[in-house]
Amino acid sequence: MSLDAYISGTTFEKLLRKVYPSNQARSLQSLMRNAISMEQGEDQCKNLGSSEKQFQEAKEKLEKTIIKISCTDPYTKESPYFDSYLSLINDCNTSQCLMQVVTSALERANRIDNNA
Repeated sequence: MSLDAYISGTTFEKLLRKVYPSNQARSLQSLMRNAISMEQGEDQCKNLGSSEKQFQEAKEKLEKTIIKISCTDPYTKESPYFDSYLSLINDCNTSQCLMQVVTSALERANRIDNNA
């Protein structure tokens, strides 16, 4: 696994921890790591399925996470901001595109946490 995939998985986990229990977030970080690794031609394990399958699973979990964040205090006051990411996620065709959404949403959530 590349360092990029590892860091991206950890960043994804940090966003997931905003709305999911830490043990669940930790287990879900592998969705993004696997999607990135497989797009880069690594980790072609047959038990993971195709790279498209990994990408779709990561995309769906990110979408659910953004919806859940926008409905969770203290993030509800910024729900239009988080909701705007749903169309961006829909348009993403690569895990790197998803990671841009993850990074931006995490920065916004951290800003809200620091001001609360």
